[in-house]
Amino acid sequence: MVDRIYFTVIFLLIFGASGYFIYERIQALRENVQILKTNAEVMSNSLEESNATIFQMQKNAEAVEQKISELNDGLREAETYKDEITEKLQKHNLTRLSAAKPGLIEKRVNEATSKIFKELEDITSTNN
Repeated sequence: MVDRIYFTVIFLLIFGASGYFIYERIQALRENVQILKTNAEVMSNSLEESNATIFQMQKNAEAVEQKISELNDGLREAETYKDEITEKLQKHNLTRLSAAKPGLIEKRVNEATSKIFKELEDITSTNN
């Protein structure tokens, strides 16, 4: 009978200790689950922010490409204008013409220079 009592006490101690360790393990697992849920939420928020940033960067890249296209169009127009001016200057001997008609040439050169300086001032102005 005493053996039975000892056996029952030992069985209850083993059962109780096992129950305690299982309880502690379950609590640790619950804490881990909570931490993992929090981490998943943080990762989800980070993913959303990253996607928003990528979308904004794509929009910015498209805007930059549009500006580059506009600048290239302007460059082509400027090159065409430069070619026209170069052709006109090659056709006319300005040295001979300015010696023959200095007032006419000076007036046109001054007007053209003034126009170019005004355009340059408009282009480089910070008040657009």
